[in-house]
Amino acid sequence: MAGSKQKALNRAWWASCGAMFVCAFLLATWIVRIPDVAISLGLDDGAVGTAIFGLALGAFAAFATASRILEWRDSRVVALIFGLINAAGLALLALSWNFASLFVLLMVFGFGHGGLNVAMNAQAIEVDAGFERYWMGVFQGCYSLGGLVGAICGSLIIWLEIPFQTQFVVTALCAPVPFVLIYRLAMPDVRDDRSAAEPRPIMALPPKAILGLGIIALCSSVGEGAMADWSRLYHEQQLHITDATSTFGYAAFSLGMLVGRFSSAQILQYVAPATLVRSAGLVAAIGLSVGLIVNQSISVIIGFGLVGLGLSVMIPIAYSAVTNHPEIPRGRAIASVVTLGYSGFVFGPPILGWIAQETSLRLALFLVVGTTTAIVLMAPNVAKRR
Repeated sequence: MAGSKQKALNRAWWASCGAMFVCAFLLATWIVRIPDVAISLGLDDGAVGTAIFGLALGAFAAFATASRILEWRDSRVVALIFGLINAAGLALLALSWNFASLFVLLMVFGFGHGGLNVAMNAQAIEVDAGFERYWMGVFQGCYSLGGLVGAICGSLIIWLEIPFQTQFVVTALCAPVPFVLIYRLAMPDVRDDRSAAEPRPIMALPPKAILGLGIIALCSSVGEGAMADWSRLYHEQQLHITDATSTFGYAAFSLGMLVGRFSSAQILQYVAPATLVRSAGLVAAIGLSVGLIVNQSISVIIGFGLVGLGLSVMIPIAYSAVTNHPEIPRGRAIASVVTLGYSGFVFGPPILGWIAQETSLRLALFLVVGTTTAIVLMAPNVAKRR
């Protein structure tokens, strides 16, 4: 029995890695083509920010929907459903013909991505809790790997001058294969009777005892979302770099995330989580500040890479620590912190877009310096889990 349980856990480990990778790859496929979509539809920064807000609205609706479905269906089922919606939304983006259509279709794409994000993190946290060692960093590292591979593929496709419509449709048609495989490898959720017995509102902030973890996740996600949606546009509009190298900033960010997340398990053997969070926050804040102040291509690319390195440990440590509270049901803790954290990813970029329209994108990105500094101040909320 113990052997079969371990095999199931090992299969679910691969499922969590795969789900993170595919989810990020689909998002990166959209991200690297944002400037091309904007040019095709004649949109300025403010319009792009507002359109991205459609993605945020769709994701926010998915938070409540996915959280409710997770009360009576396994996270693997929820991940499959929302993964297919996410892929369909990407294909539909190829049909956008004006601002209004882009806004609506981004809501569909965001709905699929948001629900998939909640479900796959719920599964990953379950798997992480089943092992004796810390694996959330690796799972989130696979998300970074998916973003990096997606950015590299996007750069190659841009270099080949392949239309974004073709890229979106072909990628979406291939996506169901890994999603079905992930479903077959994933494991059933461990039910917490306290979650079933506790009435829950449609949307809820994390309880006070873990609110600090939610704020860390929120601030980190604002930075991640900013790098994802605005890094290439920053190179094109602020630095006047319009060829495929305009994607290097996001690639550097993804590489930093990748290195930090895959090495976090080893680092945490020697450094307390709160110390790592505080130090990593300083790396992100200082790196981005210097990059934006110097404002040369190489300094910005390095700065974006340091943001990725610094933020890489925040979400894994916060999500992993969520399961350690003795009084809060795991299901409620997971759903509330993941929802608050992901809200920063989807609501941060459009807000930055509106600020950029009134001031400049360079000034707007300095707000990310503020959120990373806030993480430094919130670091004591992180408690050692194991």
